[in-house]
Parts: sequence; structure tokens; C-alpha cells
Amino acid sequence: MPRTRRPYPSDLTDQEWDLLAPLLASYERRGRPPKWPARRIADAVFYLLRSGCAWRMLPREYPPWQTVYYHFLANGAWTADCAKPTSGCVKQCARHKDATHIQAGQ
Repeated sequence: MPRTRRPYPSDLTDQEWDLLAPLLASYERRGRPPKWPARRIADAVFYLLRSGCAWRMLPREYPPWQTVYYHFLANGAWTADCAKPTSGCVKQCARHKDATHIQAGQ
């Protein structure tokens, strides 16, 4: 019987993920397929931002901290002001899909 984990309060809802998914989607199909789904990485980033814990203290339910850290830096769309996906920065960037940096409050 597969174990399902209980969601953390920082995990994205389906509605929030629908807003964020197009911004994190990779349209490049070269190389091997990703080992971790983008949603799990996003959940891990929001857990870190909400809890304030260190990268190395990321719970085992999430991808390894090195993977999350790599995607956090490589994406360029994350800021510490975006601790909540409903904070407005995701909604703003959803209107401007070509934006490379999400800026909260503008």
C-alpha cells in the first residue's frame, strides 16, 4: 500500500499550482527527464520561505536540498517576498509570462 504524505501548510493548492506551473515550465526537451516534479520543488521552496529553516534542514518528504537550491537559483523567478503564492507577485507574473523576475508589490 503506497504511503501518502500529509501536506504541509506551505504546500501549494491545486489552484495556486495552476497559476505557478506555466511560469516554471521548461519547454526544452533535451537531456534526461527530471527526477523530481516541479511542483515538489516549488512546495519545498515555499516550505523554506515560510518556515525560515536552513537549506540542509529540508524534510525528507521533499527533494534533496541541493536539488531545490539549484532550481531556486537557476529559475531566477523567486524572491523572498513571494513566501505566499497568493501574495500578488505570482498573479502579476502570470499576466507577464515573459517576465524573468517576479517583483512583489508592483
